Amino acid sequence: MKVPSARPKAAPAAAAPAASSSLGDEFGMEIERGPAVSSPPGATTSRAPGAPEVAIDFKGDDDDFGGMEIERGGAMISLPPSMSGRPPASGRPASPSGRPASGLDVTYRRMPPVAITPVGPSTAVRILAWLLPLVLASATLVGLVKLAHRPGGWRPMTLMPHAFDATSTAESGAFAGIALVLAITIGSIGVKVSPQSYAMVASAAGLVLASLAMVTVTLVSTEEHPGPPDGALLIPYVVPFAVLCLGLGVAGRGPSLFLRGGARRLTSALAAIAGGAIVFAALEMSSLASRIP
Repeated sequence: MKVPSARPKAAPAAAAPAASSSLGDEFGMEIERGPAVSSPPGATTSRAPGAPEVAIDFKGDDDDFGGMEIERGGAMISLPPSMSGRPPASGRPASPSGRPASGLDVTYRRMPPVAITPVGPSTAVRILAWLLPLVLASATLVGLVKLAHRPGGWRPMTLMPHAFDATSTAESGAFAGIALVLAITIGSIGVKVSPQSYAMVASAAGLVLASLAMVTVTLVSTEEHPGPPDGALLIPYVVPFAVLCLGLGVAGRGPSLFLRGGARRLTSALAAIAGGAIVFAALEMSSLASRIP
């Protein structure tokens, strides 16, 4: 007996479930398998009933969010392209910094340097600056010689007679100290003024020599048996020399003060007159006074 060898046929496969996934319930998205593709970003997703319709179109140029349009309630809103480093689609030229050129760009242009030529006083003013103080100082000196000169002059040693013969230590020390202080003061002024006054510096040097000479006289006066004060022999020479240089230095400030203009020109005249008077005092203290009739 023939028994048919029939194998049990497999049950037909159940129909594939719907292509929608449970994600659609969670996120409002629908994904189809096979030839279907996911919904584009610009597609409208599920929304609540009565909510306004919002559509976003990303088409446009390659600029960041360039040409993006938003449709809300039937109205289209166009957003401007971002200010990125890429040139815009409109073809506007870019600025040197890499950003799109705009009406607010500032053009920097270096101006050529302008040569400034200092303008000084004229030649006539320079000649007058030296001539006027010289005339005033000379007139002062001549006038004082005519009016205030004494025959034989006067000696500075007569002011403090005991300071130079080593009979008074106090007077000798006081003269040495005063001469040193004056030397420091006059020397400092001669160095600090502009231009520097070499005549004042020479006057300070003469006063320093006078101070050192009187220091030796002071030391001699302290001895039990004082010897001859040889240091005092320099006083009739160094003191008039110091006073003469001081007068020349004061009168020499006249030209520089005159060139500064303004009220300093009056100061220039006063300096010239004071310098002439100091030169007259130096002449009276020197041995030349005895030769003036």
